[in-house]
Amino acid sequence: MPYTVQGNTESAFYSSIDADVAYQYPMELDWRPTSELHRKTVERLMKRINRSHDYFQHRHKSWEQVDRTLTAYIHADEAERRVKARDSRKPVSIVFPHSYAILETIIASLGTLFLTPPIFKYVGVSGEDTVGAMLLERVIDSHCKKFKADLRMHTAFKDSIAYGLGAVFPMWKQKVGYKTLSVVGPEGTIQKISEPTVLYEGNALENVDPYLLFLDPTYGAQRIQESEFIGFMTRSNYINLLKTDDNGSMFNIKYLKSASFVSRYYYRRKEGYHHRHSENSESTSLHVTKPIDVCYIYIDLIPKDWGLSEYELPEKWLFAIAGDRVIIQAQPLNLDHDMFPVAVCAPTFDGYSTAPLGRLELMGGMQELLNWFFNSHVANVRKTINDMIIYDPYILNSDDISNPEPGKLVRTRRAAWGKDIRGSVMQLQVNDITRAHVADAQVVMGLMNKVSGADDMLQGTLRSGGPERLSAAEFTATSQSALGRLESLARIISSQFIQDIGYMLAMHTQQNITHDVYVSTVGIEQQQLLSQFGDRIMNERMKVMPSDLNIDYDIQIGQYDTRGGQNAELWIQLYQIMMQNPLLVQQYDLPRIFKYIASSLGAKNVDNFMLAQPVLMPTEEVMQQADAGNLVEAGEMQ
Repeated sequence: MPYTVQGNTESAFYSSIDADVAYQYPMELDWRPTSELHRKTVERLMKRINRSHDYFQHRHKSWEQVDRTLTAYIHADEAERRVKARDSRKPVSIVFPHSYAILETIIASLGTLFLTPPIFKYVGVSGEDTVGAMLLERVIDSHCKKFKADLRMHTAFKDSIAYGLGAVFPMWKQKVGYKTLSVVGPEGTIQKISEPTVLYEGNALENVDPYLLFLDPTYGAQRIQESEFIGFMTRSNYINLLKTDDNGSMFNIKYLKSASFVSRYYYRRKEGYHHRHSENSESTSLHVTKPIDVCYIYIDLIPKDWGLSEYELPEKWLFAIAGDRVIIQAQPLNLDHDMFPVAVCAPTFDGYSTAPLGRLELMGGMQELLNWFFNSHVANVRKTINDMIIYDPYILNSDDISNPEPGKLVRTRRAAWGKDIRGSVMQLQVNDITRAHVADAQVVMGLMNKVSGADDMLQGTLRSGGPERLSAAEFTATSQSALGRLESLARIISSQFIQDIGYMLAMHTQQNITHDVYVSTVGIEQQQLLSQFGDRIMNERMKVMPSDLNIDYDIQIGQYDTRGGQNAELWIQLYQIMMQNPLLVQQYDLPRIFKYIASSLGAKNVDNFMLAQPVLMPTEEVMQQADAGNLVEAGEMQ
């Protein structure tokens, strides 16, 4: 049975695809929307997107529940709306933001471990590659700073903890803008002109919303590079896509002008779960803005079987489909690393699932219980904080009794003048049956901290109860246990996520860099760079040529010691012992030990304070430089 694409069926689309738009399609393939190749390719691609969507669809409700736990307010019901209408200062039900605190704690720890520059560290495979690896590390670090890779990785960490997986797509990107030049005018005046130019280029990371990520459900999250396809969807518009129509990477954009190309697979994340879009407002918005949903699909295929070429071996291709109907990009990837340009962070993977549970999902039930404990107590206090009185309206004035103002005066009716009125009013006894809910909520929060690994020590709080005060030994043991769980999480992320990104960024740099770039030489390898590239270094900046980066490299992973600060005091004591023992001074490198202690205590720029070491030159080279006038004897200097 043929696959039926369901989408927007506006008649304008069908009239537009019949128009004669002259396109020079790549590889001389017929990608007109009416061609047979186009129809078959769309059908094959959408089958795979539909398969992935059906698999992930059952996770969306669970992810929406996570979104609710990360929102501190709840959509008020009718009863609470009446309460706020009478007095806007009275509290109503909220989401107790403990899951949010856990998420922020874990992300902050991961950011400290992974996002300290340089994010990606490289070492040369052989001795000849050592200096090239230093330069490669600095070039990629400059890319990360210009394209703000740390923000993209922060988002991926957040998605992985909240939803179970976070994805980024490494790509080579150009920042295009204008450069202002000063030229001499016809009358000798200086004029300013702006010319379009590439301001800078390099590696960039792009996040993908997990709701719009399409993974092959055949493989687990840790084996995505073995998948047949990987895809994601973005929402754009005609103007933005038209800007790419002339560079040759995309085509068929002009067919998209007449209609709104909205995909049935686009999942609109709610801006706060209380927010609802009516069908009428959504339809009106789409009619006015005419968004275009573009699905990018990376797929491993045999070109001959798909009618793309005569090549009979598997090859990775990139396709882009607008509105589930029109192919606007189709090309081989031709990447040197021969990988899908995507890295998935799934630290809670089980080794089998494509979409593993996130840590916040595991605590969803406890978060709901915590909300109930807190909100039921608030509701009970709100009910009992006002007096509940029974009174005789034939004796006491009702308006005076119901007046909430302090210092009230209650008048009696004329018939009760001069009589004993103490029996005409009585206050009902009210018991706060939810008083213990506050203590119960603290127990639930403690359980959530233990399950998530974000216990009190990581959150910056210490034990305050107990029969004795907190001892140093207890603090050290507790903190090391907490950091041990964090270190296990960091090792998984390092191997699963950081390593793949670092490898692809390096390969993209070697394959795509075409211009010389300047990098900083400040750091631990500065002397080594000066000795080899002294003539290319000026003011601690060095020109790096593309040929300098043609080296073999390894990615340095697993160097994430979460206990360094805890052991610094012990290392200081050992360092003092070494300084007093001449035998240990001869056997151990004390400067390196000092730098390790400093880095463990948080210092990031110890190498900036090192004295410059003198450069020893061979005698023959010294004589040549002296003959050329570049060197003079110390006594001859004026």
